[in-house]
Amino acid sequence: MTSTHRGPEKGCLLLQLLLVAFFSQAEELVCRQRGEADRPQLSKDGDFMLGGIFSFHSSWINRQDSYTQKPLPLECTSLNFRGFQYSQAMLFAIEEINNSTELLPGISLGYKIYDVCGSIARGVRVTLSLANGNEISHFATCACLSDKTKYPSFLRTIPSDYYQSRALAQLVWHFGWTWVGAIRTNDDYGNNGMAIFTETAQHLGICLEYSVAFFRTDPPEKIQKIISMIKASTSKVIVAFLSHMDMDVLIHELSDHNLTGYQWVGSESWIFDSQIAVMDINHILDGAVGLSIPKAHVSGMREFMLDVKPLNSSSNEMFSEFWETLFNCKFKQSKTSARNQRECTGHEDLTGVQNSFTDMSLMPIFNNVYKGVYAVAHALHNILSCNKTCNNVVQLDPLTVPLSVCSEKCPPGTRKVLQKGKPVCCYDCLRCAEGEMSNITDSITCVRCHPEFWSNERRDACVKKEAEFLSYEEVMGALLTAASLSGTCITAVVAFIFFRYRKTPIVRANNSELSFLLLFSLTLCFLCSLTFIGRPSEWSCMLRHTAFGITFVLCISCVLGKTIVVLMAFRATLPEF
Repeated sequence: MTSTHRGPEKGCLLLQLLLVAFFSQAEELVCRQRGEADRPQLSKDGDFMLGGIFSFHSSWINRQDSYTQKPLPLECTSLNFRGFQYSQAMLFAIEEINNSTELLPGISLGYKIYDVCGSIARGVRVTLSLANGNEISHFATCACLSDKTKYPSFLRTIPSDYYQSRALAQLVWHFGWTWVGAIRTNDDYGNNGMAIFTETAQHLGICLEYSVAFFRTDPPEKIQKIISMIKASTSKVIVAFLSHMDMDVLIHELSDHNLTGYQWVGSESWIFDSQIAVMDINHILDGAVGLSIPKAHVSGMREFMLDVKPLNSSSNEMFSEFWETLFNCKFKQSKTSARNQRECTGHEDLTGVQNSFTDMSLMPIFNNVYKGVYAVAHALHNILSCNKTCNNVVQLDPLTVPLSVCSEKCPPGTRKVLQKGKPVCCYDCLRCAEGEMSNITDSITCVRCHPEFWSNERRDACVKKEAEFLSYEEVMGALLTAASLSGTCITAVVAFIFFRYRKTPIVRANNSELSFLLLFSLTLCFLCSLTFIGRPSEWSCMLRHTAFGITFVLCISCVLGKTIVVLMAFRATLPEF
């Protein structure tokens, strides 16, 4: 999704696998679309369609909606040549694949390419309107996107910031800079990247004097506060984890305040961007160091991208704006035509034109777009079982991705155990033991449940233990209750008889005190068994074993006491005593 990528200004590429209309069946519609669908800026029919989302514009006009009428369409401003370059790279790869006799023979790829104008909301809308498919990004480096539980269908052709952030910290440590400041883009790209950098820097003994978040739409007061913080700081090294568009805004402010003499350390988004260097007329960033994407060269791509005539043949109004901006001219019918401006003929060429569109320094990123298209093509080639021809009647699952693994993923309820003598990619999935659970895929451990909980049958959750007890309604419970009450009654009757005839010689000779104590303890023993029947409570659980133990010991003690008295009586009748 656009909101989790580096930002729409990165031209976040979405390649989604779509099935064209002839694969669908005529069925009654269950869901109906509200409002009008977005129209693609570039499109071409094919057997399989690829969706592309780029920012042909970098901003839009803010409007206050009254919510009393339908909102007007988003009005985009600030033409962004990078978006056109990315789309040209995508079209080049598609044309190359369609002309190939080895990859997807007999199959044509079509495309629908949309302009999201740098708007996250519009990017999400277009993404959802395309299909539920696999997203392939050429420039989204946020480490957060590696979480497959949240983004199972997200793929990319650029490394994660997990590695770049650590490498930047190592770079700072290498030069012995232990007291630095930090500025980051206030989005997932900047916040996650800087968090990893900060963690690594702390381990290396690097201290941050300040760490501030910045976004290009921030009010001037906030930007001024950042400038004041830099001026007041004592650190001379600034680590900037910024997108190139945020750097564009920041460098103007830095130039206005003539903040030179700082050592800048930059992320790949702006450090190798030639347009940033062109804008730095006051040499604010002189000597900046950082990490860049490895250089790349794709044969024929430069020539294809600079061939802009096919773009001019598009009927979309946006390409008139593109043409006018590219060649600094105006068409006759243009609303913004100026008297002193050269008129566009539509036959201009790029000979001698020098601007960001003709700048090929971002070829490594174009190559990432190129690789993303080829990744989809190779996946289709395998799914359709292509050899000399392709089986194009296969019903595709939009989330289908070819797998090549040593061991399948361990589902929740299991844990990974490495296979002896084999690489870490090869493992067995062992089911969690009773009382343990794991609720994530590829878990390496099972977690023991709380004492009051127990693992469920699938071992992927802990559930509260069910109380199992002997009920009064059960046959065994009823029999034991009857036996307990009967024993209590019999003992009570015997005790009453003993009490009634307590002055008779036979009762007095039987040690009446111990007899009454024995009958009392027997009565309690019979009654204690009732605490083991019925739904247990906190008190019954505490008393059942304690009460029975005490009464049973008392009962045995009375029996032993009577036995000792009898033995002593017999011993007293012997002659030697």
